[in-house]
Amino acid sequence: PARGTQSLSTIEASSISSTPRQRACWPTLRRRSETSPAIMLVYNHRIVTLVVFAAGARAVTAVEWPSSLQPFFLSALSSGLTAEQAEYIGRFPLVAINHKQGSADPGTAEAKQLAAIEAIRRANASCRTFFYLNSQIDFPELALHQEFVDAPDGSWWLRQTNGDYVWHNSSAERGDGQHVFDLTVDAARAAWVGAATKALSQSFVNGVFVDKANAVSVNFKGVSKQKAAAWKTGHDALLASLRAATSKEIMLNNAFSLPKGGSKGMSQHFERWGSAVDHDDLTLEQNIKRVGELHEAGLTTLFRAGGVNRRLTSDPPDPAVCGTGLAAALIAATAPGLSFFSCEPSFASGVDPSTGWMTLLEAPEYSKPLGAPLGPPTVGPNGLTRRSYSGGATAILNVTSDKGCVRWKDGSTSGTCPGPSPCCTKCSVECAEKECTATELEVTSACNCGGHYVASNHSWAQPCNEMCRMNAFCTTCDHSC
Repeated sequence: PARGTQSLSTIEASSISSTPRQRACWPTLRRRSETSPAIMLVYNHRIVTLVVFAAGARAVTAVEWPSSLQPFFLSALSSGLTAEQAEYIGRFPLVAINHKQGSADPGTAEAKQLAAIEAIRRANASCRTFFYLNSQIDFPELALHQEFVDAPDGSWWLRQTNGDYVWHNSSAERGDGQHVFDLTVDAARAAWVGAATKALSQSFVNGVFVDKANAVSVNFKGVSKQKAAAWKTGHDALLASLRAATSKEIMLNNAFSLPKGGSKGMSQHFERWGSAVDHDDLTLEQNIKRVGELHEAGLTTLFRAGGVNRRLTSDPPDPAVCGTGLAAALIAATAPGLSFFSCEPSFASGVDPSTGWMTLLEAPEYSKPLGAPLGPPTVGPNGLTRRSYSGGATAILNVTSDKGCVRWKDGSTSGTCPGPSPCCTKCSVECAEKECTATELEVTSACNCGGHYVASNHSWAQPCNEMCRMNAFCTTCDHSC
């Protein structure tokens, strides 16, 4: 959109392509554009969009389902980015750089975040970039922190009823705690919004990632109910002021309220996605419903599975957790181009540039065909939710046990496929899990509906599920099965 109706021949190759293999395609594309100057190509991590302009008309781009799974980057490196690191991160279609960027280097967190984001955009101009800002914690590495230090008598920091400060993570006695913003103070909110909009004024920043945006479940120790309620009202006002101050994208972390009030028009990151109750205090089934509401409003969703490991280690995420989260993400998506999935145990797993987020693009899931869903999710009589995609992938999820997997076209599987919920069936759990054929079907398992097997005129692609669905097979049914 920023390029208007330029012909492709006027756009630098480096602004579209970020790898030698992609750049090798450039001469052909350029020659084609010179003969058809009304065609523009936009490249973004395996998604290619051709935009065709009529004379004097505005561009209208039809968004299509991506051909493969779309990752996102949400981390930081402990030092400034090298050209190679910026190029690698720029291959992600969406990137958020947090306040720990360049932690080993001098300077303020905001300046180092912006320097990294600018380098990433130089490597790939099509990458969507987000500046990080926590809505509760006053990290001392921020330039914003000094404004709070300068406030009279520490009046911009939240205090307990007895006058002591509220500390995040630790306390003043240990010397490594962080203050909490007192969002009941108008000036404190204005300073925070000012820091966010200053970063957003940079042309290379597409949006802001607001961490700890779930204020509803906040329970500050030693703070009265009245003060806590006023703080939560202030948090809503903070987000509303930010929304009014910018037209750029706002991404909330773990904000589960419906898209109304302060969170209207804001995208969402789902942390610990795929867990029984993740960081926004909702069940997986409730979160899937929430995703549908966001997509209906045209808002972006980020899904980060991988557990809750907060240590600065290179421990890989649990494959079973990743599989469940991925299955849930594919089942939840209701609109193209709005879903991004990554599986890492923490934001900090990118501090080692040889592991974690800095090797995520090599995960095999990102090179497998996906495409568009073949229809909405279906729930079988065995309690399993399924959804198949045109690229040959099928997501399978048991929302009751929070177990799931994705079966790919090449026969490989991500995660551990769940067993069915108890139902009236003629076959064992083992047979149901592998979808036995008609000849393999067990008709005398230890726990079944009784009666005799009767052939069905329905599809036998999933015979066990068919038998559960068609209770006519059962003359009696022991529900303890």
